[in-house]
Amino acid sequence: MRNNNFDILRLLCALLVIVSHSYALLNLHGDEPLRKMTHMMILSDIGLCGFFTISGYLILNSLLNSKSIVSYLAKRLLRIFPGLLVCLIVVIAICSLFYDGQIGYWLQKQTYSFLYNNLGLYTIQYELPDVFANNPFNTVNGSLWTLAHEFTLYLCIVGLFFIRKHRVLLTILTAIALVLCLIKNTCFANNFSNTVYIGLSVNSFVLFAQYFAIGMLMQLRNYWQTNKERWIVVSVCLVLALVGIYISSSHLSIYLKPIIMLCVSVLFILLGEMYWKCLSDGIKHVGDMSYGVYIYSFPLQQILIAILPNITPVQLMCLTIVAVLPIAYVSWRCIEKPALSLKRYVQ
Repeated sequence: MRNNNFDILRLLCALLVIVSHSYALLNLHGDEPLRKMTHMMILSDIGLCGFFTISGYLILNSLLNSKSIVSYLAKRLLRIFPGLLVCLIVVIAICSLFYDGQIGYWLQKQTYSFLYNNLGLYTIQYELPDVFANNPFNTVNGSLWTLAHEFTLYLCIVGLFFIRKHRVLLTILTAIALVLCLIKNTCFANNFSNTVYIGLSVNSFVLFAQYFAIGMLMQLRNYWQTNKERWIVVSVCLVLALVGIYISSSHLSIYLKPIIMLCVSVLFILLGEMYWKCLSDGIKHVGDMSYGVYIYSFPLQQILIAILPNITPVQLMCLTIVAVLPIAYVSWRCIEKPALSLKRYVQ
């Protein structure tokens, strides 16, 4: 599992989210590059597809190789919460510099509830009191909403631990889950559009579950033995995805999108399983910065907009990437990696 491209791809996914947010946070949604091309999706859609697909691929492997459910859950908790806790504390502290209210920033309940609400995943608090009041949007960290969906998917597959040695049964159950998700996402795409249950958007959760299930199936399948066969599948999926985007229209796009993203999911796994020595070895020395990039980039973008109100989307994107990469590196080296090292105590 070491010689692969998954760390590179996850970092790329986080960067795609930055691109989309650079337009959205300036209230220029229509100018987002992929939206202008397709009228049906944005680059962050591709990024989230990659995150959840790769997650399904790797998390199932973690479950199958865990000695107990406690061990599996402990590893998942160590991956999400230490980095998130530090991020929330840092963001609360820095946002005090952008407070524009009358009552003291540190005297308000919302300042502290931002920590425990967001740490709870299912009770996301998007705003801090009177912070970023002059920005087009005053959301402090709009990326956190996906974490509850991710963690819920971790919990959803716990039961598979008891049948982990029965690969055929695992494959059948995962395939059934994928088919059900595809039916919902294509035939009933408009249903439950405004439904939120225990902090989860029903439509988003089923879409993410589709990606996750594809990743799981790719983990369970028999691996192709030659690069030639692998590249054939990559090429076919890429062509199908591009053709789907090209022929989509306003009345078909909502139904075509899940099919297109299925092809994209397969692409992520097949490309991730390959080994490009220069890139893979380079990122291996740096570490997995994708999580840090994802959770820090949104508040950093808001800070840049507050400081530079006339900033353009391209400038915002470039400055954010330059600034967030070292922050993500520190987060990985000082917080996330040491936290993950504790998992040896729960094997």
